[in-house]
Amino acid sequence: MRYLICVVLATFVQVAWAQPAGPARGAITLRSASPELDAGFAWARARALSLVRTGQQPDYVPCYFAAMSDREFCVRDTAHMAEGAHLLGLDAENWSMLRAFAWGANRRVKQDLHWPRWHYPYTGGASDDLGSCQWRTLPTPYDMAWRAWQQYLWTGDRRWVDDPEMVSYHTNLHGAFTANQNWNDDPVADEMQQLASYFEFPAAGEHFVSAGDAVGCQYQALLATAGLMAARGDDKQAGAYRQKATELRAWFETNWFDPATGHYVRGVDRFGGFRSDWGRENSYFMPLTLITDQGPHTAAYLDFIEASLIRDPLNIEATTYLPELFYQHGRTETAWKSLMSVYRTRHGYPEVAFTCVGNTIAGLMGVTPDAPRHALATLAQLPAELPWVEAEQVPVGANHIALRHDGNRRSTLRNTAGPALTWTARFRGNFASLSVAGRAQAAKATTHNGFTITAATVTVAPGQSVTVEVVGGPGVELPAPPSPTLTEGPRPPAPTPGSHSLTELTPRYARSATGEPVQSDKGQPLHLGALTAEHGLVARGVSAIRFDLHGQYARFVCDVGYENPAEARGAAEFVIHGGTRAGRLLYASGPLAGKARLGVRHISLDVSACDYLILGAKDAGGGGFDDRIVWGNPRLLAKGGTLASRPPAAPQGLKTARLDHSSVDLAWPAVPGAAGYDIYQGELSVGSSTQPSLRVDGLSPNQKYTFTVKAWDADGNVSVAGAPLSVSTPLPPDLVYLSDLTWASAVASFGTTQRDRSIDSHPLRLRGTLHERGLGTHATSTIVYDLAALGRGYDRFQASVGIDDEIREAGSVVFQVFVDGEKRYDSGVVTSATAAQAVSVAVRGAKELKLVVTDGGDGISSDHADWASARLTNGGG
Repeated sequence: MRYLICVVLATFVQVAWAQPAGPARGAITLRSASPELDAGFAWARARALSLVRTGQQPDYVPCYFAAMSDREFCVRDTAHMAEGAHLLGLDAENWSMLRAFAWGANRRVKQDLHWPRWHYPYTGGASDDLGSCQWRTLPTPYDMAWRAWQQYLWTGDRRWVDDPEMVSYHTNLHGAFTANQNWNDDPVADEMQQLASYFEFPAAGEHFVSAGDAVGCQYQALLATAGLMAARGDDKQAGAYRQKATELRAWFETNWFDPATGHYVRGVDRFGGFRSDWGRENSYFMPLTLITDQGPHTAAYLDFIEASLIRDPLNIEATTYLPELFYQHGRTETAWKSLMSVYRTRHGYPEVAFTCVGNTIAGLMGVTPDAPRHALATLAQLPAELPWVEAEQVPVGANHIALRHDGNRRSTLRNTAGPALTWTARFRGNFASLSVAGRAQAAKATTHNGFTITAATVTVAPGQSVTVEVVGGPGVELPAPPSPTLTEGPRPPAPTPGSHSLTELTPRYARSATGEPVQSDKGQPLHLGALTAEHGLVARGVSAIRFDLHGQYARFVCDVGYENPAEARGAAEFVIHGGTRAGRLLYASGPLAGKARLGVRHISLDVSACDYLILGAKDAGGGGFDDRIVWGNPRLLAKGGTLASRPPAAPQGLKTARLDHSSVDLAWPAVPGAAGYDIYQGELSVGSSTQPSLRVDGLSPNQKYTFTVKAWDADGNVSVAGAPLSVSTPLPPDLVYLSDLTWASAVASFGTTQRDRSIDSHPLRLRGTLHERGLGTHATSTIVYDLAALGRGYDRFQASVGIDDEIREAGSVVFQVFVDGEKRYDSGVVTSATAAQAVSVAVRGAKELKLVVTDGGDGISSDHADWASARLTNGGG
């Protein structure tokens, strides 16, 4: 019965989505001076048409293969392939597939609010259970709205703007969906559960909640919805969405450009931490979506992208976006090389064929459609090696056109079918006049995506052919238009001189990942181990709190730690970001576990150049961080006060009171006027104390450490460090964990090998069992330890090995142990479904231990491998 219902529903959906007959499939043709381009286009057309699945089974909706495997169509792929699909006459397929995603997203309200499903089977929406969307990458919902609007411009089909499901998808996207996807109340959508970016393999520890590709797609989606509303005659809503798009772009240009690197910010985490280095999709999508400026920032950023691509080539899916990127910005030669490199792969992945067709017509030939107005524009972007190119049977709404470019100075358009067509012929450069059908015509130059173009507009009657060409040489390039800017609001009155508790200020936002509100002390003292704080802020687990300072304060002083340290289960790292616009990392505590013996961290920061501060607590591993943490006695010292200007004297006489293989008790004489002390291991703060003593835990055996102490007073002044003290920890008698030792080398094909955490920086878990100690790595990897350097011998190496539980249904590896070059253990192929394997290998008298993980013979995807509880033991361990 269930099968019958699905068939009936699928048949209903197929009938409901049926479309009038359009242009013949695959009618489009291309000829040029390049036999390689002609052969590539013919291959792409034939390959793409072979991927059509419409009618292959009775219950199939109109669709084509657009995914990793030939069973379904994926929303990201469909959005990216839709332009090429239209040019090949697959309008019925585009409509049914994109509408399926809209239909499901509109009805998803109890889980994954309004997220489009990641993929559908060829039977379409009949199988949607309206539960989980399967997978969340934040650019996707916005990308889909953008590309759906492009289909209206290509086809002129009113269903793209009148169909209730499509209209609801657009309004839900910018309403309930975006409101739900917001961590910090800024204009940018965030994703806290899965991926904020299309790039699926970020570096270990890189956990963006907003990313450049998502911001860019959100911008284009706002413009798309503005266009949709205008097409429906709702000018008020259209203006409102255009204003939102302008405000988003202004906010982005103001806050997401990093002057320190000269690059745009490609991603931001919950705590205000950002990256502006190379990030693949979350880098190049920003200029692709035209959210960046049209001037020097973008020009320099495109140079940076080109250089990065040489060092770090993309996978084939990501590479298919590059021709569109470079054609958008007039980088003709680079775009041509990118396009031909994709053609040459003849890769079977569906996006290759479809995007080759789209990038040739929309990019190389520069066709920009406006089918609802029976109009189009063109821009020849031929490389020096291609003298001419022409395409026929190009569908633009009710018209078919033939278009030829002779170099980049002469274009000919023939209206082969359909009503009269308004054609805007555009050419790169600043020209005083153009020749239209043999007659000179005055022209006016404008800027287009940061470069200068000159255009002429002409009506082309049915069956008519018109030629437009450049006359003379170009003049000077026009200056780039200014980017939209934010209007600065008035600053609040300056605070009175002196100390101000942060609890007196209202944060811009205060968020906890658990959903539990961030609380102030409510007039009750707060306890951080042995320290009592009269005022403070309390948050549970991962959290971020932002305060706007407006550059009116000189110093921030605070003590931070766990509310109940003896009961704390996880490990946190406390971070503070601040500054202006993108800001900077001002403080990081390093991993701070629970337990009273670790005390608290005292923080004293110069914030005189800060317009804002973000106080963050992040998960540092160790079993899941949801403990209550306290920002104790947080206070800001206003500029212009009469605070003490001389810091305390430097602590002297630092000595060791006790020492073992993993901890040391330090003590020193009290300093007059000091309110407390900070203890450093090298440059790293390892603890704070209000008493002249501290136990430092978490040390590694057989290592040398150097400690110093600084004193601080109640006004936040900090002394210089006292004389250093060096200590050397002994080895434990019977057991040492490898994560406590320094390896000779550690290499992995993905990410960075982690101590006591998985490759993705989570607690180590194998088949439900938590391991507090061990090594997390990724195939293929090799970790080498110099046993001879330990200064004492051990009998055995022992561990539990397997695929970490953060990978549910993938991954396959082989674990191997080599002792002095001899392989003494081989696990065979281990998958995510394999029980954890026990390893016990004799190492008595050995000089070298080498731990190897191979990919199991099927590539490295999802190969998150753990050497859990890896240790050296005596007497059986």
